[in-house]
Amino acid sequence: PSLDRIILPDEGLFAEADYTARLLSMFYLSADEPASAFDKACNALRTDAHIRELGREVLLAVGKFDLADEISLTHALRELGEEKLEALLRLEILLGRAKSEVLSAFKELLSSGVCYRISQLKVDGRDMMSLGLCGKQIGEVLESLLSAVIARLAENQKETLLVLAKEMKEQKLAN
Repeated sequence: PSLDRIILPDEGLFAEADYTARLLSMFYLSADEPASAFDKACNALRTDAHIRELGREVLLAVGKFDLADEISLTHALRELGEEKLEALLRLEILLGRAKSEVLSAFKELLSSGVCYRISQLKVDGRDMMSLGLCGKQIGEVLESLLSAVIARLAENQKETLLVLAKEMKEQKLAN
């Protein structure tokens, strides 16, 4: 992959964007394979692994997520984490693929204490073991509970999640 020409996004948006979004936008707009070109440039410049991973993951995520609502943002947050999602949102705004309000919605979502990781659930593996689950079942049920919380199908409350986990266990036993 190479950068034969550098294409810049809208001048006004470019001037307002942060450094990371500016840098990534040049790779996104100018390379046939932006993530590979970015990786190659990082190798040549001996960039640290953190920057290389952030840039590669963000470039691969462009256009992957529907960022229109809280549930979609939460799914993206689950997959990318805070730092990468914020960088992706800034890049999507710079590229004109998202409105600037999405960044505010993201920050509000974070400040609301949204649950997007298993460790944020009000139940844990010990609770699942008390229900008679073991091994892989524990992880599978916790993943399902997190998905239910993210989709707003269940509240992140211990009693609610325990009831749902019992139902999941009973469904598995019935199958």
